[in-house]
Amino acid sequence: MTETEKLLLSALERLQNDSKTQQQALLDSFKSLQAMYEKTRQENQALANHCTRLNRQVEGLSKQVNDLSNTVNRLARL
Repeated sequence: MTETEKLLLSALERLQNDSKTQQQALLDSFKSLQAMYEKTRQENQALANHCTRLNRQVEGLSKQVNDLSNTVNRLARL
């Protein structure tokens, strides 16, 4: 094998190793992004559920305020 062939082979091996390293880094990043996405999705769902519960509480309180206002108005007319 000539010196040029050895240099070319060495360069090709480095390129292959660099490519494998980059591919692994991309796979690791993708897995990390998937995990973050899933965590965010779960947190968003929990927040949506919490908002729904709060909305129901606000509706209930609003009804109580309206009922109380109607009662006060009736009593004021007496």
